Amino acid sequence: MMTLAWKPDGLQLAVGCDEGDVAVFEIESGEALPERRSNFRHEHCITAMHWTEICDVEVAGNAHSNHKRRRKVEASRVDRAMSQSKLQFQRRSSRFLAGYSEKATSGDTVLVSADERGFIALWWMGRVLLTRLDVSSYFSDEEYQILGSMGYQRGEHCSNGFRIERVDLAPDLSVLFVLLAFYCNDSETTARLSRMLTINLTAIQRIHEDVALVSSTVDHVDTILNRIAVAGKQMVSEWKNATRIFELKMSLIGSLYEKYACEDPPQVDMLSAAVTGITTPALAQYFAQDIQEMSVLRMQKALFSGCDTLRNIVEDKLKRDLVELLFLLSELRGHAKWSPQAYMNVLGITVASLDNLVSITHETIVEMESFMLAIYRTRQDFALFFRWILERIHIHTNTTRDTPGGCSRSASSAVHDSKSLLDLRGLCDFLQRAADAARRFQKHQPVHNRYKVETTFGNEVSRKLSAQRDKNGKPAVECLGLTKSIQDQWIAVLDSVATTLAKSMDLNQSGCFTFGTRNNLLKECHIRFRRSLKADGVTSDCQSDDGDEDEAVDWDSLKYFGPTQDTHESRNTVLIGLRLQTGVLVLMRAKQDVDSETSELLWDIAQLTFSRNSSRKTICQGFDYYGDAISGKAEQLAFVLDCEKENSHEAPSRLAVFDAEDSEDDDDSGQEDEDNDGDTSD
Repeated sequence: MMTLAWKPDGLQLAVGCDEGDVAVFEIESGEALPERRSNFRHEHCITAMHWTEICDVEVAGNAHSNHKRRRKVEASRVDRAMSQSKLQFQRRSSRFLAGYSEKATSGDTVLVSADERGFIALWWMGRVLLTRLDVSSYFSDEEYQILGSMGYQRGEHCSNGFRIERVDLAPDLSVLFVLLAFYCNDSETTARLSRMLTINLTAIQRIHEDVALVSSTVDHVDTILNRIAVAGKQMVSEWKNATRIFELKMSLIGSLYEKYACEDPPQVDMLSAAVTGITTPALAQYFAQDIQEMSVLRMQKALFSGCDTLRNIVEDKLKRDLVELLFLLSELRGHAKWSPQAYMNVLGITVASLDNLVSITHETIVEMESFMLAIYRTRQDFALFFRWILERIHIHTNTTRDTPGGCSRSASSAVHDSKSLLDLRGLCDFLQRAADAARRFQKHQPVHNRYKVETTFGNEVSRKLSAQRDKNGKPAVECLGLTKSIQDQWIAVLDSVATTLAKSMDLNQSGCFTFGTRNNLLKECHIRFRRSLKADGVTSDCQSDDGDEDEAVDWDSLKYFGPTQDTHESRNTVLIGLRLQTGVLVLMRAKQDVDSETSELLWDIAQLTFSRNSSRKTICQGFDYYGDAISGKAEQLAFVLDCEKENSHEAPSRLAVFDAEDSEDDDDSGQEDEDNDGDTSD
């Protein structure tokens, strides 16, 4: 265990491990949550994590995105089948009628994880992979100059030259701060320089509701596909158990056919015996000595039970999940058609890929209906076959045969009289298919294995569950082959989303800077995002240039039923605190105007020193921000100070608390507070 990150609500804890695993634990139960919805995993030690809650903050040019309908992730899954339009109507109407509050937010979160090789992953709700980033791909000339000064060449792989110490994602998805520590190309493990990189995420921010909708859909689709995969494995296992005794008993015929040197497979002779009533010597010995009536009854019971189990799996699980999957994919395709540029250029989702998925899902649903018919026909065929076997056993064990392999005339006529012509035709059709399958099977067997018996008897259920591939390597058009094709194409869509999102990000040069020197290293860093004061009022979700053309509800008219929006400043503030080796504290602040299209950060900087004379040396040993306006607590900045007097070996520590806003507005605030003991608390 290398690093920890709490979910903002405190109910879950993410743990980063030294082998690249990121486990999420439920605090109340102490159990690990299911694995995330992606094949991606870190391959090296996790060095930094951050879990942030996404705020409903509007940005310029994002008004059209607020018209998008999105699915809220419900733990109970009660509303899973409800349309996104209805869910979005409930969300918006409740916000207008009840007023904006923290409880009215979406509750969406993003977990950021980083490893020692410079790879960063963004997980929506800690489960769905949004994208994966290679930090070195965002390096500019400044970063390569630092690596060059550390002894690394620009062309070589330089992941060993730096380490990600901290990652912080803004709650409005505007920027991602990445703190890097650069190391020399030698055996020394002490960092020489620290640099902050700021990755611009405004492309994602502008369509954050679409990103949330896609992530929620991915979560649901992955859950459904996992259930379908488990159901498919269960079907194969149940059918193997159902046919195990039958295949074992039928395989015993092979040794008899090798003994009698028979040329044709047993199924061919069975067909001949069913039509003519004349049994070959090998089959006669098999019916008389190698199989008993009790074994046939056991085979019949197991196989009929297997058919019933398969039918229940298809009806209760697969068909229901496939219909739900079709609904989700169709709804996602509708959103992609509504905003094709955003989905294709930023999310990497094309209408053509979703059309293909919808088409395959349709085909799979039809194939499931065909599979249900195959189960019914297989049950009927084996019922006739087992009845015929019991008759042959009765004939060859209780009557006197005139010749080896033959039977008496009365026994032969009794066989034909015991079943109707329709049943006899059904039995012959089944044995004809079994004979054809046996010939194909025998054709592909080596010479030394030519008497091996084809034990499925060509039944349709075994063929549909085989998921065999054709000569071109493509999956067979059967139920399991189609479900595997859906999974493969869905994984391709997710890979496209992760790759395209990474390409939509760029480096924000206004947020990149180097800290300290080789003799004055960075010891501590804290980043805090102060939320916009606009959250105290009601935020309209429907201000758009399109007006009522896109929505059937006039949301502007509902503002008279809710609280009046106040005129507070619509700004977000980024606070960065840096503690250097010499004890100097550097405070930085940047305000973001959420109504502005520019992503440039303008910084205010204050440097705090706590010693003004040599007789009383005070060094800052630690600091942090705490409190905020939302929680009702004043936002403050706390320090841990070591105070050492001249000619004294004692260095008592004390805790000093300052107002965060005041400490940043005045460059000399630290010095003034140090001289005034009334402003600090021990």
